[in-house]
Amino acid sequence: MRSFNGIAAALAAVTVLFAAGVAAQEFPDEVYLPTAPESEASNVLPWKPAPPQWAEMLSFYVDNDIFPGVSVLYKSPNWGVRFVSAGQPIVGKDKFKFKPSTQFRIGSCSKATVSIVMLQMDYEHKLNLSDPITMHLPPEITDKIPHAESITIRSCLDMTSGLRSYTDIVLLGDPQPDTALNHYQPTDILNMAMDYDSPEFLPDTTEDGEHFNYNYTNTGYLICGLIAERIDGKPLHELLRDRVFDKIGMSDTFLAQDYRITRRMAHGYTAFYETGAWQDGTIYDQSVPWAAGAVISTPFDLLHFYQTIFESEHLLKDLSRRKFLRMNYAEEHKGYGKAILEEIVPAGSTIGHGGTVLGYLTLMLHSPDENFYYISYINTWDNKYCRVEVCNRILHLALGSPEMPSPADGVDAPLKNGGVTLSWYPGNLSGEEYHVYVGTNEQAVVNATLDSHSGVSLERASELSLVKRGLKPGTRYYWRVDTHHKKSEREIQYEQEDIETLIGNFNTYAYRDVDDYDTIPGPTWSFTAK
Repeated sequence: MRSFNGIAAALAAVTVLFAAGVAAQEFPDEVYLPTAPESEASNVLPWKPAPPQWAEMLSFYVDNDIFPGVSVLYKSPNWGVRFVSAGQPIVGKDKFKFKPSTQFRIGSCSKATVSIVMLQMDYEHKLNLSDPITMHLPPEITDKIPHAESITIRSCLDMTSGLRSYTDIVLLGDPQPDTALNHYQPTDILNMAMDYDSPEFLPDTTEDGEHFNYNYTNTGYLICGLIAERIDGKPLHELLRDRVFDKIGMSDTFLAQDYRITRRMAHGYTAFYETGAWQDGTIYDQSVPWAAGAVISTPFDLLHFYQTIFESEHLLKDLSRRKFLRMNYAEEHKGYGKAILEEIVPAGSTIGHGGTVLGYLTLMLHSPDENFYYISYINTWDNKYCRVEVCNRILHLALGSPEMPSPADGVDAPLKNGGVTLSWYPGNLSGEEYHVYVGTNEQAVVNATLDSHSGVSLERASELSLVKRGLKPGTRYYWRVDTHHKKSEREIQYEQEDIETLIGNFNTYAYRDVDDYDTIPGPTWSFTAK
């Protein structure tokens, strides 16, 4: 293995990618960390591709150079596990496709892993969330932090410390070709952060006597990373490995220690709007995001991580999970807990987190009411607010689709007078009419449309059921119901306003027509006629 300086020299040509687009970059061998092959990916679940309409929708963002690539993993009772993508994880490398096991940088979704460790230590009585940080860090660190004696571990976790984020420093928050390989110690970054400006507000204070002042800051998580290391006597990447990743079998997930990546990892891009080509910004030293955002993971591992938190006690005991979810009011969110936020989306109330780091955008949302998990990753950090629009549009399709079929999926259905009664319930959207596709070839039913449904029958229903006749005993049939929904004036207005806002804020966002109707594809179900 070459020295860091030697590798940096070998990468000197790579860093010009920030200034000149390259179709498909191959880095020196030293850039790549060993990793398990795709066939040994962790936490793999049986999954199906999402309907073609979902991919069609995502293609808008790639075709208009808003993102180089985007992918979504979605899990719900109605859909099972679905995956959909558009674009390329490595621009110009067509053979490398997005998969639920593709690795990527998850940015601030990393914070939840650090929060879990702190809550575990709290449960083990190694610390208390109400401890001041001066109890666990030496004076040579805390003496430089304003009001350190009043800053608690809790206030670092839930963004009420008042500390400004060190990523507000241009050198740290906006890496350039000549700074991308700079390597820092956490204390170096903390010293830089304490030198550059005063706190936003005093720790754990309120303006109205009820809601704590809130300021999203990466600095608090850097401090928590330092505290965790001192308590357990291990570097943070080992702590996270032992207490989180290995504990629940997340073998595709790790805290990056430098700029290195794996060969299964999507590349990250930026600056299309400035140069007319996507610039590869993958080679970026992760000592800057560190505890606040340097984890590399996969959609499968992230899904497993959050399901473990919300549905078991393998990582957090129930008492600790309640602390994890205890929200403070936050201006841009409904609430912020311990690296988990509560967000209201058109589909309702969700909990989760987003991540932004050079070249990558991540979003994880879970709805306890609808019982869905939504995970997206995008291989640019440009146009970051468009990831919310992508989420809303996917949820519109997923939750607006018909559900609860009768006959239930996969069962035998008795024939009566040569027919089977098919019925369903509407999702979040009612239909002017419903399009019912039935056939003996599953993929043909999945791909069927009003204009093209060869070998698949199509019937229109104004009610939530119909009798499908002409079926043969002993034959397995597949069927799908699409909701043909007429949008209200309010729905149309809101969608147009969102588009205009995005066009006003992003150079590469493109106008798209807002149709009066939506056709929402449903899942494909099956039954055997008896």
